[in-house]
Amino acid sequence: MMFPQSPTPRVFHLPLGCDFPKTIARGLEQRLHGHDPMSWAKTTLIFNTRRSEQRVTELLASGPARLLPRIKLLSGLDDTPETRAIPQPVSRIRRHLELAQLIDALLTASPELAPRSALFDLADSLARLIDEIQSEAVDPEAIRNIDVSDHSAHWQRTQQFLTIAQQYLAETSLPDKENRQGMVVDALIGTWLKNPPEHPIILAGSTGSRGTTARLMRAIASLPQGAVILPGFDTSMTTRDWANLSSEKHKAEDHPQYRLKAFMDEVDVSPDQVQPWDETVAAEPTKRTQLISLALRPAPITDQWLSEGPKLGDLEECCEDITLLNAPSPRLEAQAISIGIRDAVEQGKTVALISPDRTLTRRVSAALDRWRIRADDSAGIPLHLTAPGRLLDQTARLMGEPVTADTLLALLKNPLVFSGGDRGNHLRWTRNLEIYIRKYGMPFPTEELLVAWANGEKDEGVGTWASLIGRAVSVLSATSTQPLPHLIKVHLKYAELLSTGDSSQGDGALWLRDEGKKALQTVTLLQQDAVYGNDLSPHDYQALFHRILANEEVRDREQPRPDVFIWGTLEARVGGADIVILAGLNEGSWPEAAAHDPWLNRKMRNEVGLLSPDRKLGLSAHDFQIAAAGPKIWLSRSARSSDAETVPSRWLNRITNLVQGLPKQNGEAAYKGMLARGDKWLRLAIELEKPQQKVEPAKRPAPRPPVGARPRHLSVTRFKHLIRDPYNVYARDILKLKPLHSLRRSADALLRGTVVHSVFEEFIKQNGIQTPDPVDTILNIAEEVLAQKAPWPTAQRLWLGQLSRIAHEFVEQEKVRQQYGAPTLLEQKGKLTFADISFDLTAQADRIDMTETGSAIIYDYKTGTPPQKKPQLLFDRQLLLQMLMIEEGAFSELGPVPAESGVFLKVGSSLQSMPAPIDATSITEIKTELRALILAYDNPDQGYLARRQTEKDTYANEYDHLSRFGEWDITDEPNPEVLK
Repeated sequence: MMFPQSPTPRVFHLPLGCDFPKTIARGLEQRLHGHDPMSWAKTTLIFNTRRSEQRVTELLASGPARLLPRIKLLSGLDDTPETRAIPQPVSRIRRHLELAQLIDALLTASPELAPRSALFDLADSLARLIDEIQSEAVDPEAIRNIDVSDHSAHWQRTQQFLTIAQQYLAETSLPDKENRQGMVVDALIGTWLKNPPEHPIILAGSTGSRGTTARLMRAIASLPQGAVILPGFDTSMTTRDWANLSSEKHKAEDHPQYRLKAFMDEVDVSPDQVQPWDETVAAEPTKRTQLISLALRPAPITDQWLSEGPKLGDLEECCEDITLLNAPSPRLEAQAISIGIRDAVEQGKTVALISPDRTLTRRVSAALDRWRIRADDSAGIPLHLTAPGRLLDQTARLMGEPVTADTLLALLKNPLVFSGGDRGNHLRWTRNLEIYIRKYGMPFPTEELLVAWANGEKDEGVGTWASLIGRAVSVLSATSTQPLPHLIKVHLKYAELLSTGDSSQGDGALWLRDEGKKALQTVTLLQQDAVYGNDLSPHDYQALFHRILANEEVRDREQPRPDVFIWGTLEARVGGADIVILAGLNEGSWPEAAAHDPWLNRKMRNEVGLLSPDRKLGLSAHDFQIAAAGPKIWLSRSARSSDAETVPSRWLNRITNLVQGLPKQNGEAAYKGMLARGDKWLRLAIELEKPQQKVEPAKRPAPRPPVGARPRHLSVTRFKHLIRDPYNVYARDILKLKPLHSLRRSADALLRGTVVHSVFEEFIKQNGIQTPDPVDTILNIAEEVLAQKAPWPTAQRLWLGQLSRIAHEFVEQEKVRQQYGAPTLLEQKGKLTFADISFDLTAQADRIDMTETGSAIIYDYKTGTPPQKKPQLLFDRQLLLQMLMIEEGAFSELGPVPAESGVFLKVGSSLQSMPAPIDATSITEIKTELRALILAYDNPDQGYLARRQTEKDTYANEYDHLSRFGEWDITDEPNPEVLK
């Protein structure tokens, strides 16, 4: 026999700081030494994590030659005739869909209970509650019978949802995963009671935090050859300390050792009866484990800091292997950690990064890519962040909604789109389409618009490509509320079509590699269980599909390094690394903030026997305590998150407060030493972030291009830039750089101006003032123009409402204007040539009216604020220059005629007229000054100065980034640069 008879349940421990797998293997060898070789094969080891199973198996298989024990996971115990007869569990997806149907029926009957958009969130949360009910063996009737008479109406509404959980548990014929695990455990316990096994059964690494696992541990500990091995046992705690954890006055469920004490109480074993599993492990705890243990004592007995703190001795020696990293930002924290990992690799040491913050661990992984270091990340990547997951998610988000340009282009740039077709041409056509959209706009691409664009490309094959893309987009966006199997079929059909592209050349890479296979497995399960879902709208389908993808993870199997690990907090119990980095030590991250429970408050959970938030906090503290017992450790945090200051983890605060509070033991020096070691890595991270070469700030540009390259024609609207910001003219009219629009075109001021021009131009063309109801004519024209030029329902309603408020006033003013002059030219182009200096002045007049005396009045519609008198005289000479052009005969249909006046007509929330200040100048003076300005820039020494005379500091200029404004100031001297 491996174990001698024992009057009490057999419980062993693994002390803090030991190598879990090595200690398990060594203790097994000690107990089986000299036994029959078959004893190894008859022994059963049960672990709670796959990493523990793998590492112990590797160690035992490494030699000497022997039979291996049967090694199992808690989730793989169904290998007996009794357990194999238990029905297989229903999938999580099926249960999710079934609960969603029940909740949907409840919300339909009582819509005031919750918004329908929360349907799948409620289903997820209710599924987690059901898991907990089954794991803790809670009678659903107990939840139903909770007295809510003294609670708010919220709790009474909650009862209606909890009734769904009870109904589901009562009516479902097949178990789910948690329920089946409980049935397996109960079947095993029942078999053992009838026929106790004579071979050793050992369960190691679990604290019994879940009810099902605790039942199994109690049963195994009581078997004739059974044993339970508790991880992370604090041997520095006294009998008094253990008693304080479960005192009647204060149950310290948030203490790291509480769950171990609770299990010992359940099996009626005292802490001094828990024996070490490996006799060779030092019985005395290290100074570091004593320090951590003392720091984490329950709050009511922190007076022990003063009595027991001096027993720790010299804290500088105690803390010499602790590095405290206080980074100013998450980015620098990740960068410093990555540098530390690289240093460990170069020294031939193993290093493990432990953190519940997956964003931080992904940052570290990305930083390690700089040195081609691929960590063995146990958590993997969420499926929706992989290329197949993104493609499936992107196509799902097209369903039932108009497709926007940015959404379409993001989809086309997915690396799997056209992976089975002509990928090279696909990328080229995608680039051309993006440039077209940025230049001319296509807010909502459709099959017709895409084909029309392709017809103008004159490129062989682009028409077929655009038709395929357009067909997929159109079908997906046209989906409506349908049965779930139909929505899945349509979705996957077109996702595969986009992936394969030209199927004659390949099948696409959507379902290839590990992530593709995982995606295929996930959608196949969804297809199989889709019959349990009800009819869904496309929006509901998007939410469901994204949630299903986000709940799955893909492990990267591309040969990670065997000496760099990224672990979750539960895997901290496995240990085995030379350097352990505990990162993300901020409140809300580690320990994680208590999850919001929409169903039961703390009192209710305690009343029915569900897990309390404090118990979860204690389990997290236990993982921290085990990890902090590593040979060398880092304690790392960032002072800020992405948007706010952070609060250090309570455990980190306790450790630093304890160390600094013991000055006689060199506590202050020990704290500074920990910080200094962390600052070393921070300095390296900051240095790494610096540019490799010192970059001098740019100087204020004033380029001097050759005279022959300077523009020989400008429109009247460009002269204000030539005066205020000549660099703008240099970039646009000499370098020919025109800004591209955003992919997601918005209903901006520029477009609103275009719409207003088009509405009033058409109104004047139709002689709308003579119609029976001119106001209705304006509004009818506006509806047509808005439908063509502004395909945003919100903008259409807002702009139509604004036009309707001013339409009557505009008609009344227009009647006065037309009594004075008749509209003659609309949107007319004109050109005035200065032959002696080889320069053309161009314009497109919004409207020119002719009076009975033969003079012209020019009008310009403005949706913004028109320039006042002084700016018009000095800078914004648009109307004055057009009046010059009229008198010089630049508009051929008019010939030279007198220009009586020019008027800006503001059309916004109100109507306003702003005349050109022709009375303060003259046409002759305007012409003279214009010629002087043109001739000034014919001088090769005249540069195009950036921001020469802007009206305001906030002057917006689309070429500021090109001039590197910000590196120089408007008070800086120009830096003339002669260009050739």
